[in-house]
Amino acid sequence: MRNIILICALCLSGQLLNAQLLPGSKATDFTMVGVQDTMEYRLYDFLDQGKYVILDFFATWCQPCWAYHKEHHLNALNYSNGPGSVINNTRILGIELDGNTTKDELYGIGPTTHGNWVAGSDYPIGDLDKALADKLNYLYDIAYFPTVYIVCPDRTVREIGQLDSLALRQLLATSPECSPKLLHDGALEKISGNLVSCDGSVDFQVSIQNNGFEPIKSFELAILNGQNIISKKSFTDNILTFDTTKQNLIISGNIGSNTLDSVSLSLIVPNDTTHVNDIVKFPIKVYPESSAIDLPYIENFETYTSFGQTNIGYADVKSIDIMDFIDGVNGEFKVTGRNGTKTKALIIRPYYAYVSTETTNIIKNVNTFTNDKYLQFDFDYASSQVLGNQDKLEIVYSTDCGKTWVPVWSKQGSNLATVPQSFADFYPNAASKWRHTTLDMTAAKNHKNLWLGVKFYTDYGNHAFIDNISLTSTNIVSIAELDDVNEYTINTLPTGECKIHWQTPYTGKISLSSIAGNVMNVLNVHSQSEIFLDTSFLPSGMYLITFINNDKFIKSSKIVISN
Repeated sequence: MRNIILICALCLSGQLLNAQLLPGSKATDFTMVGVQDTMEYRLYDFLDQGKYVILDFFATWCQPCWAYHKEHHLNALNYSNGPGSVINNTRILGIELDGNTTKDELYGIGPTTHGNWVAGSDYPIGDLDKALADKLNYLYDIAYFPTVYIVCPDRTVREIGQLDSLALRQLLATSPECSPKLLHDGALEKISGNLVSCDGSVDFQVSIQNNGFEPIKSFELAILNGQNIISKKSFTDNILTFDTTKQNLIISGNIGSNTLDSVSLSLIVPNDTTHVNDIVKFPIKVYPESSAIDLPYIENFETYTSFGQTNIGYADVKSIDIMDFIDGVNGEFKVTGRNGTKTKALIIRPYYAYVSTETTNIIKNVNTFTNDKYLQFDFDYASSQVLGNQDKLEIVYSTDCGKTWVPVWSKQGSNLATVPQSFADFYPNAASKWRHTTLDMTAAKNHKNLWLGVKFYTDYGNHAFIDNISLTSTNIVSIAELDDVNEYTINTLPTGECKIHWQTPYTGKISLSSIAGNVMNVLNVHSQSEIFLDTSFLPSGMYLITFINNDKFIKSSKIVISN
């Protein structure tokens, strides 16, 4: 019996457990350059001077950020409590934290900004490079914009939200009440690896960060199924503030053949009294061969519920999910499929993911034990590029329960896009915005446990969609003779594809090449009478479609592509 498991593998795919920093956490130091005066501003320099620092983390495309900025509450605070004032106990740093934007957006130039953020701002505003922006996003646990923190001279931090000027002046009129220091605070930061099992065992990795002021010398990790402890292990370490340690955990033979829906991982740190970030729950999916279904495997996501992961990325938005209704009230579908009707589809939200090379799963079991010789994978996809982002989509398969992957198809950036670039959130609302692809998966057949996957590398671009996936097998048939393909039609479609249809089932190859003979695409055909070739990536011009059998050219036809 064969298992086929469909994986959706985001390269930022571990389960991330971030929220805003807890009150009393230690603020990490950083230096930014103000766009107004190109001077350097270091957080700890202000704190060492006994100043309170307001950190306003925002993005130029964020409407609530712009609304708060235009109310000038921080300007008013800078006037009453900032440099040159009588009180002079406060410094304000405005920090644009989307590493993909540029200084132009701060000055109101470009499609990803609401206006000029610099004009009229009396406090420094920084445009960070991507490396520093990503670092501060992580270390300050930014889950949404705007995020406004106050940092006290003792380096403790707490979120204060979007206070108006009166509330800000009242807060800083005298020495504000600072949160007690979190001396001991270990946090589960990320769980990664394959939280699925093929043999009753599972191994994964957990990242633990020290958010407290004191080093973590020792800790324990306990894995529970409900109230039953599956395993417990003690560790010794010396984790300094903001440092992270990674530990590999193995549950060997303790799972059995049933899915565990209430697994929890508990972090135990001596003297840690803050437990909100010490526990995480997740399911472990188990797929024994006995549960596999027969080919053909067809999934259109209309009733699909078998996600094998919890939230990935930000806590309030999944970076991979089923896209169905605009909202839960009127029940109106937001996506139109390749057949022109409203539909559900798999949505990938690159912006809500963190870059990583790990795998998370949406899973289906398929029994591919068959005498058929060929496997074929079909799917529809739609994507929009934004600001030159290089998001990458791959089709991959695994024969070792997801430990290693073999790519069989890949598109990236503009080659992946099925519509022109757009800054607006992309949702395919017409059949023409989809592409269809057929892949020869024969190299992946005859394995005891085959997983088939969609792997996505994020560059924080626009949405991508997958729909109408199918895995089918076919027997070897007699090879078509020359005359067997003498009646065929070739049509270029508005979807950016070339549809080729012929009368007699044909086994061989069909190639797409330039007039000069440069091959653009080759598709293996097994007892088929119709295929779709993706031509959306080609410049407009004349091309050749050629039928090939036993490495001999059978017939060729010219086509004109207009993209």
